[in-house]
Amino acid sequence: PGFISILMWSGFLNTSFGPVNQWLNKLGIASIPWFQNVFWARLAVVLVNLWLGFPFSMALVSGVLQGIPSELYDAAKVDGATPFQEFMHISLPLILYAVSPLLIMQFANNFNNFGVVYLLTGGGPPVLGNRGAGGTDILISWIFKMTFDLMKYNYASAISLLIFLFIATISVFNFLQTRAFKEEDMMA
Repeated sequence: PGFISILMWSGFLNTSFGPVNQWLNKLGIASIPWFQNVFWARLAVVLVNLWLGFPFSMALVSGVLQGIPSELYDAAKVDGATPFQEFMHISLPLILYAVSPLLIMQFANNFNNFGVVYLLTGGGPPVLGNRGAGGTDILISWIFKMTFDLMKYNYASAISLLIFLFIATISVFNFLQTRAFKEEDMMA
């Protein structure tokens, strides 16, 4: 479903006949060169990636919010807490406690989100002087181009190892900083 959605978005954002530009033209706004301009191509990648990830994040946070005991909010009301204080001192800490390991995994996944870049923009538009990397290429799609288009297996292998070490270091550090895997009770 994700691949099909990305391919549909590439059609929606087509500069010549895409519905998004047709709607903008009806509003009197000039067509946006979604895949010909680096800024607009990057914006399209970010927006489509957010659109794809939003349902999972929304369902996750909704489930966590439903799992928070209502007694905590009742006690906060009795103590005179404002809705903002309830959010900052009850909802947000409990949501982050439950969701932080998944956020770290989503960060690592988005760091290597090859599908959106490859299927939506193909890494383009081309940028001169970037050693084969296009305007929307991320490291993994640049490695793909280096391997299959430029046949530079040695560079691609070295960069892949560096990416792994970087992501592994950040992930281990973040997991150690979260309290999600400690034995202590969050409610205490």
